[in-house]
Amino acid sequence: MINGRFIKLIIFVTLFLPVTTFCWPNASASDDASLFGKKWMLVHVNGVEVQSNKPSITFDRDKKEVSVDGGCNHFSGSFTISGMRLKFSRMLGTQMACADSSRQEIENSFLKELRRVTRYEIRGDTLRLFRLKSQVLTFKADTAATDE
Repeated sequence: MINGRFIKLIIFVTLFLPVTTFCWPNASASDDASLFGKKWMLVHVNGVEVQSNKPSITFDRDKKEVSVDGGCNHFSGSFTISGMRLKFSRMLGTQMACADSSRQEIENSFLKELRRVTRYEIRGDTLRLFRLKSQVLTFKADTAATDE
């Protein structure tokens, strides 16, 4: 037989969850909207500051495509978003060698971490990309560039 506590729990969950979903804003909805229409400039890779102002990423909501300027090469691919989860497809791009070895290093690290991203977070003009619980890439919105 089912005891009274179990029935109360079922009733509580059945009544409470729909109310919380309706009353509390979905964080991903606002973050999702602010992901688009901006050029995101790379500022940190694995906590290391990026000295170059060239590496960037932009998201196209309608095409579900991402464009990446690695600093030496350009890449594109697709992405999927589900809540705060973010996954990139395999990137295709140019294969030019960087004249500056430090720039090449940044580009390689940037692309390596993009492939491993599992979720994102936006606060103000800062986009953070995570691999599980570790923050791997940090971007700042380029306020001079909007392309949606």
